[in-house]
Amino acid sequence: MNKPVLGSTFARVTAIVVVVALVVATVAVVLTRTTHTTVQSRLLTASELPAGWSAVAPQPSTLNLSKSACLAGLPSETTANVSSASASFAERSALPGLGEYLATGPSIASSYARATRALAACHSLAFTQSKKTINATISPLSVPKVGSASSSYTLRFSIKGFPVVVDIVLFRTLSYLGEIIFSDSVPPQLATLTMLARAAVAKADGRSVRVSAISVVSARVLVAHTSMGAVGYRIFGHGPPLVLIMGYGGTMQTWDPRFVDALAQRHRVVMFDNAGIGQTHALATPLTIDAMAEQTSA
Repeated sequence: MNKPVLGSTFARVTAIVVVVALVVATVAVVLTRTTHTTVQSRLLTASELPAGWSAVAPQPSTLNLSKSACLAGLPSETTANVSSASASFAERSALPGLGEYLATGPSIASSYARATRALAACHSLAFTQSKKTINATISPLSVPKVGSASSSYTLRFSIKGFPVVVDIVLFRTLSYLGEIIFSDSVPPQLATLTMLARAAVAKADGRSVRVSAISVVSARVLVAHTSMGAVGYRIFGHGPPLVLIMGYGGTMQTWDPRFVDALAQRHRVVMFDNAGIGQTHALATPLTIDAMAEQTSA
């Protein structure tokens, strides 16, 4: 009975992933996408991201930005002026998604200035994909400065009724112009976006990086040794603590990561496996609601 619903949800998520990948390939419209091996080596890689993230093939851009006057007039650089490369990643092969773009050349300063002026002038963005017009809003985002200069913006739109948030950080270093694009169905924590942008700047500068957990999915499983046995759990986010208790028979992996990540923006979320599941020890006493509550308390 659930198959049509699951199929519909999968189709919507697939559509989002494709369109977001195309946005990643289109948003830095001031630069020509000419892959350069030296620049490629300065991009983040899947091995530097938390567990659960993998590289995905960049999509060729088919988006039409002609309906957005504030961006449509931006000129492209010639391949002689700019060497560039891009990379795309996804968590669990879906959302959230991460895109990075990096370019170097004598005109990166003027390109950065034009891009930031254009994005600052845009309050709405319309693009077409598969003959359908998607209307997005765009607004500034308060992210701490990274590199020698940076600016941040957030795009919001929906696809088949599914909300999409695309956060963008444009940055400059001494030799590179870069862009980090993080997309999800809920806004990421600013700390997450800042951490990714700082990692991108560090990699562009030739420094080694390692990004810590940016989602509950990539938060490692810990074990609490209690008076009622070991309990496997994950903890993620900041704020007042909030404990999520899964129904018996389910695991903490059953929680929708987007739901948990949204809660983690305002709470320190703790989720765990019940007795006898995962890395949580079975109870020596009969399995009762009271005994499970005691183990949770412990």
